[in-house]
Amino acid sequence: MQSQDAPNTSDTCTEDVFCPNCSYNLRGTTGACCPECGYSVEAMRRGEVRIPWERRKVIGRLRAYCQTAWMVTFRPRRVAECMTGEVGYCDAQWFRWLTITVGFVPVLLLTFTAYQVAPPAYAAVGFSIQPASATSLGEWAYAQVWPVAVLHLFILLFLAGATGIPSYFFHPKSASVTRQDNAVAMSYYTSGPLAFLGIPLVAGAGSVFYGGAISDAGYGMALACIVTSIALPLTWWLNLAHTFRAVLPRRPGRFAALALGVPVLWPALGAVVFVALPAVLFYILVIIESLRP
Repeated sequence: MQSQDAPNTSDTCTEDVFCPNCSYNLRGTTGACCPECGYSVEAMRRGEVRIPWERRKVIGRLRAYCQTAWMVTFRPRRVAECMTGEVGYCDAQWFRWLTITVGFVPVLLLTFTAYQVAPPAYAAVGFSIQPASATSLGEWAYAQVWPVAVLHLFILLFLAGATGIPSYFFHPKSASVTRQDNAVAMSYYTSGPLAFLGIPLVAGAGSVFYGGAISDAGYGMALACIVTSIALPLTWWLNLAHTFRAVLPRRPGRFAALALGVPVLWPALGAVVFVALPAVLFYILVIIESLRP
């Protein structure tokens, strides 16, 4: 017969579950708080914390998406608590691509608005770099329209690549297959800050509309654009690092590779997409134009 003072082993954590705050392994512990840092882990150990997006059929897709984007951006510890259960890979991919769409839509809307407010005042003819009615390459591209459409495809390609790059750091061979799958899914959820990409875009457009530093409104918009443009990728990077430490703790080499590699790979991807690819496309078009009689 079990003694009345004996610990309740039914509440003992029997799996490798890590504290979202300090990455302490909770296996074998019985308390409601982490014995290392005191962080409350009771709800996490009971499996009561789930990513809202995985409950979208119950609470609604719009609400689930907004809650997930907010939680991923501003409450990364709460996201790490969801690793106690199985994280849906397909659900994470859907969230990633929906976030890419949410971040891309403001770009399309601003471009459409620009053409409505300031339509091209001239018609560029042929593939001449400096047509008689255009004074710069930018004006020529704006008048031709199709270069702007290609630029939007490059932006979409960059967003897809930027959200996929971190996942390559989230599946170390030393981890179990299940934990690797969960970790990769969590890396896709960290793309949540892209849902707020419209803020710097609208602020930048407002700065141009109000004349930049010429007016107080324009100066405020420009400052908001600069601050949010820095804050969004920085928040994304910090959340990636925090999520990695929570889901794949005690891997300093892999963590260093993520922390240092992602800030290098993102600009490198931008250089390939926005410099190398347009240069190749421009070269091909020049060759085609030169072969015309």
